[in-house]
Amino acid sequence: MEKPPPAASASAAGATPEEKAQDRKPRRRGRVPQWTGFRRKTLWDWLQLLIVPAILIAVTFVWSATQTRSDNKREDRRVAADRAAAEEARRDATLQAYLNEMSGLMLDRKLLTSKKSAAVRPVARSVTLTTLRRLDGNRRAAVLRFLYEARLVDGKTAVVTLIDADFRGVDLTYADFTGANLQGANLQGAKLSNANLRIAKLGIAKLNGANLFKSNLTDAELDGAELKGAKLTYADLTDASLFVANLDGANLFRAQIPGANLSVATLVGANLESAHLKSSDLDDADLRSANLRHANLDDAILTGANLSGAHLDDASLVGADLSRVEGLDLARFVAGLPPDRQKEFLASQKAFLDSLSAEELAKFNLSPAKLARIRREASGG
Repeated sequence: MEKPPPAASASAAGATPEEKAQDRKPRRRGRVPQWTGFRRKTLWDWLQLLIVPAILIAVTFVWSATQTRSDNKREDRRVAADRAAAEEARRDATLQAYLNEMSGLMLDRKLLTSKKSAAVRPVARSVTLTTLRRLDGNRRAAVLRFLYEARLVDGKTAVVTLIDADFRGVDLTYADFTGANLQGANLQGAKLSNANLRIAKLGIAKLNGANLFKSNLTDAELDGAELKGAKLTYADLTDASLFVANLDGANLFRAQIPGANLSVATLVGANLESAHLKSSDLDDADLRSANLRHANLDDAILTGANLSGAHLDDASLVGADLSRVEGLDLARFVAGLPPDRQKEFLASQKAFLDSLSAEELAKFNLSPAKLARIRREASGG
């Protein structure tokens, strides 16, 4: 007995030719159904679908990184502010502790009236030097004012000596330290413009780069002081002592320096334009390349001074002691003076020039014949 044919075969037997052709077409596997909406998508369509999320992710990442950096900066500023506040508090506490300790030494151990050999003096000095190293410029200035007002750095023999005391960068503009004993103090870069330092003791003090504009240093003692690059424009140094002081590169424009002792001082490259140096002592001073234009050096002592490369245009040397001067071209100097001043200068230097031999005259770029001609021209002959 035969088995009945499969249903599919029976169905195929009754199918139309078109249906049979459709059945014979291979079926595509993995084809996206129409209902998904992704049929007929091009490569650009797919790229558009991917770019937008990628941009959103990138923007989110950049914003997050920027926000993190901003948060970090705020945190850094907060930490720095906290540290600065803590440092300020520490310095305030250090200054207050110093004032309390010094007050105790003055009241309990009679520091102010103590003898020079008293043990309390080195204690006070040690406390002062240690404290200064822990303070900033403003509080160092407060320490110096305290010492001066308490009369601990007064006169020739200070109760608290300030040799190597650190007062760098202190602002003492318009301060009054008349007669203060600041010998050996480190005042580099200090602001001392318009300060009153009359008869102050500043021997071997370090004042390199200090601003002493219009300061009063009348009769001040600055022997051996370091004033390299210091600003002393319009300062008053009348009768001040600057023996062996170092003023290389200092600016003394229009400074008043009459009667001052600048013997053996170094003023290499210093600006002394229009400075008043009448009757000052510049014996053996080093004035190489100094600017002495329009300076008044009448009756100044310049014996042995080195003026090599110095600029003396329109300077006045009437009555100045020029013996043993080096690097002075008198022929050029006289030629640059107006006729009336030529005559005045030559008259004041007649005895000196007449005493020189031909060899000595040559050191001033002169000869007996040249000197005679200069004299004739100056007198109008």
